[in-house]
Amino acid sequence: MKQLNQRAFHFLSIFLLLFLSSCAHLAHLDHAQDSFSKGAAIENKSLLDKTTNSSVPAETYYALAYGQVQSALKSKGKLGQLGVLGSAYTIKALCEWKLKNYDAARGSAKAAKDNLKTGKGRPDLRRDYTVMEALDGLMGVESTNDDLYEFFQGDTISIQESKDKYSVLIYNEGETSSLQKALSIISTVNDRTSANNEVRVYLQSSKLAGLKVWSDALHLSKKNMQSQKVFVGENSNWYDVEEDRFLKMKKQYLKELKVLLNDNDEDPLYNYWNLIL
Repeated sequence: MKQLNQRAFHFLSIFLLLFLSSCAHLAHLDHAQDSFSKGAAIENKSLLDKTTNSSVPAETYYALAYGQVQSALKSKGKLGQLGVLGSAYTIKALCEWKLKNYDAARGSAKAAKDNLKTGKGRPDLRRDYTVMEALDGLMGVESTNDDLYEFFQGDTISIQESKDKYSVLIYNEGETSSLQKALSIISTVNDRTSANNEVRVYLQSSKLAGLKVWSDALHLSKKNMQSQKVFVGENSNWYDVEEDRFLKMKKQYLKELKVLLNDNDEDPLYNYWNLIL
């Protein structure tokens, strides 16, 4: 009897080991989703409340999620059989975006779209697909912001250099600046998506985040002119034209957000963007 019990225990141990190893990829994916959500919650809270300081930065959770989803993707075949391979690549692309590995994020976004099955009854996957389509635009807003601040951290910058950089990063008549292209991508995706209203609100907020970059560019340009005591004449006129262009876009984007919020201009999100812009 003792020997029989030992054999039964041995077989049970092997079964559990095989069972747990076969489910490990799902556990890794679940942990990755949880870690990414924690990072996003910290990041969002810090944006809305500047007095909030987390003991663990959002980037730590994004890096953790990235490692976990890579572990999950070691079992691509199993994830594909379960219909979650697209979700895994979505998390991977989002992590790479947040960790500023933009080229890798583009490749992961393509893999995500290739594997997301967004049929009826799958609103979560339609959400993921929409975000993956807009990812180039989302990354464009962020990289434009990084390039802007890197430029203005330099030594004395001539007014012409400042205007030239503004044309490359923020606005030009040919609509080829990095911010214009980013906003165009997000707008196009938002206009045609079949995802729910929450996703549309998110994308509209992302466009307003792009306008915050525009607002900062105007502020830094003006500050540079004032520091060199040349904020007069042609330079002042240039600023007035660009500020007016920005204010018209702000009015349009806020109006679009208000519609998505059921015409509620008392909504905290609406008030947030109206305040910081």
